[in-house]
Amino acid sequence: MSIFGWSYPTGAANDPNAPYNQNDDGPCEVCGKATDDCICPECPVCENIGDITCYENHHGMTRTKAQIDSLSNAEAGWAEQAQAEAESEAAYYADMDKHDRRE
Repeated sequence: MSIFGWSYPTGAANDPNAPYNQNDDGPCEVCGKATDDCICPECPVCENIGDITCYENHHGMTRTKAQIDSLSNAEAGWAEQAQAEAESEAAYYADMDKHDRRE
């Protein structure tokens, strides 16, 4: 035990799957890809990458076809995932309802 009363197990501080080593950023708002795979260029004004305000407001950036297509594909995937989760949840509750009626 360390002088602070706790310590990580050996190697835990460098474990990429540990919750404290996870990236909290969601997908890029412009291209829909993960932050590490973003295809967006750096803004010449504020030097941000994948910032939707650079495209919508005052920095004069325009979306490329690749960004538009990537976002469309990502949104379709998100919709499919949401539909699958909704169906799974509905099946679960239907099964629970059947179980409750038996008792």
